[in-house]
Amino acid sequence: MTKSLFLLSFVAAAAGLQAQGPSSAAAARFLGQASWGPTAASVAALQSSKLDPTTTYKNYIAAQFAIAPSAIPDVALPTGSTVAPFGPAQASFFNNAVNGPDQLRQRVAFALGQIWVVSGVKINDANQFLPYYRLLLEDASGNFQKLMTDITLNPAMGHYLDMVNNDKVPLNSTNSPNENYAREILQLFTVGTVQLNEDGTEKKDKTGAPIPMYSQDVIEGLAHVFTGWTYAPAKPGTVSTKHNPANYAYPMVPVESLHDTGGKLILSATGIPDPTTGEMVYTKSLLYQGSAEKDLAAALTEIFNNPNLPPFICKQLIQHLVTSNPTPAYVQRVVNVFKKNAKGVRGDIPSVVEAILTDTEARAGDTGTSLTSKLQEPVLYVAGLARALNIKVTDTNNLASYASGMGQNLFFPPTVFNYFLPSYQIPGTTQLGPEFQIYSPATAQVRANFANTLFYATTFGTDLTAYETAAAKDVTTLENLIDSTLLHGSMSAGLKSAVETTYAAITPTGTTAAALATAAKERAQAALYLAAVSPEYQVQK
Repeated sequence: MTKSLFLLSFVAAAAGLQAQGPSSAAAARFLGQASWGPTAASVAALQSSKLDPTTTYKNYIAAQFAIAPSAIPDVALPTGSTVAPFGPAQASFFNNAVNGPDQLRQRVAFALGQIWVVSGVKINDANQFLPYYRLLLEDASGNFQKLMTDITLNPAMGHYLDMVNNDKVPLNSTNSPNENYAREILQLFTVGTVQLNEDGTEKKDKTGAPIPMYSQDVIEGLAHVFTGWTYAPAKPGTVSTKHNPANYAYPMVPVESLHDTGGKLILSATGIPDPTTGEMVYTKSLLYQGSAEKDLAAALTEIFNNPNLPPFICKQLIQHLVTSNPTPAYVQRVVNVFKKNAKGVRGDIPSVVEAILTDTEARAGDTGTSLTSKLQEPVLYVAGLARALNIKVTDTNNLASYASGMGQNLFFPPTVFNYFLPSYQIPGTTQLGPEFQIYSPATAQVRANFANTLFYATTFGTDLTAYETAAAKDVTTLENLIDSTLLHGSMSAGLKSAVETTYAAITPTGTTAAALATAAKERAQAALYLAAVSPEYQVQK
C-alpha cells in the first residue's frame, strides 16, 4: 500500500470511528439529566448523530436553548371569582414537561426556581405568579446577572419578600426598611452565608469555624438600596409618585421620592483583608448613584461579581441536574466556566449547563461506573414515568396532585428555603441528599400508588402492548425491554431476580389464548411496577 493510500484509509477509518452517536444506554442516561426523562424518540434522535457523544450532547444543549419557551397561558377566572386557581397552571406545566420540545430549558428554569423561590403560599393567584415563572423560562438561556435583575424587579418576588412599597424611613427615625429581600438575595439566591473556596468547600478561620460571608450591617445597607419600588402603573409610561395598585404583569418601577439617597453599606465584589485576622471582608460603602435604578444596578453588580456566587450557584445547579454530591473538582470545573466561558463572558447560564452535563464526572456512568446519584424529586419522577411510558398527557391532566402527595406541591414550596435544602444530609450518613428531606414512609407509599395506578388502573390509559408481547415470549425479553425503557441498561441482578421470581409466580390459568394473554398482561404489570418503585429507577445515576 502506498503512503497516500495508507493515509487515506487511516483518515477514513478514523472518520468511521467518530461517525456514531452515543449508545442507547448513554443517550438515555444523559437525557435523564438534560430533560424531564428519556423517551424512545429522544434516545433515537441522539443515537442518530454521526458525531462523537460529547459533540452530540453539546449540539443538543445548544439546540435546546435555541427553542422558545413552552407557553403557560394565563388561567381563566372561574365564574364569580377574581382569583385564578393554580390547578390549570400546574396542568400546563406538566403538559409542557411531558410533551414540550424545550426540555432542557424547562429543567433549568425549574432548578433556578428552587433557588430563587417564590411561592403560591403567599402569591395565591396563578396569574400573579406566572409572570415570575415565565421569566425563569426566558432567562434560563441568558446571563445570571440579567436573571438577578429581572427576578429582583418581578412583582411576585416583590410581594413575596416585601420589597414592593418598601420605602425609605424618615430622617432620625429608629425604624429601618424591610430586610426580607436583602437577607434572602444573599443567603439563598446568590452567595450563601459563609465564604467558599472556588470548589464549593467552606473557608475556615484559625479555629476551624466557617468564615461569615457578610454581617447584619450589610443586610441593613442593602435594605436601604432596595427602597423606593412600587408596582408598575396601570397605564404604561406613567411616572409614579406614590404606591401603585398591585400589577403583576410588568416589572416594578422606582419612585425616587421614596428611595433612600444616603450612603449604604453593601456586599462588595472585592474583599479587603481584616487587619486583625487576615480574613477577607467583602463590604463597601455605596454612594448614591443618581437614581434608585442605578443604586440597584450597582449593588447587584457587586453581588454578581462576588467570588462566592459561582461556587454557591454552580453546586446547586449540579445537584438539581446531575448529582447530590459533586466532588470539589467537579464544582471547580463548572465554576471556571461560570467565571469565564469560551467567549470570556461571566455568568452565561447555557455555558454553565453545558459544563455541568458534559463534565467527566457526569458522563462517567455512560460507559463505566457512575460517579453520580440523586433521588428523583416528585415532579421529575412523575414526568419521567409519563414520558418513558408514552402516557397521553394534555393540558387538563391532574399529575400535579400525585407530585403533591409525594411532598412537592408544584409552585407551592412551603417556605423561601424551597421544598428541601441543598445541604440536607441523609440521616445516619455524611452524604447530601436534598430530595430525601421530603421522602418519608408516607410519600414513598404515594410514589408506589402512582406506579400502581399507571400499570393497573385505566386512569392514564397506559399502553402495555409491547410489554405484554415481551412477557408472552419469555422473562428475559421482558426484562430487556423494561431495562432499556426505564433503567438505561443498568438493571441489577437483584432486580432481575425479583422480576423473574414474580414472573414465575404468575401462571396462566389455562392454555387458551385468553388465559395466556391475561398471564402475559399480569406479568408485564408486575415487572413494570417492580422497576418503577425500585431504588434503581427512583435514584438517578
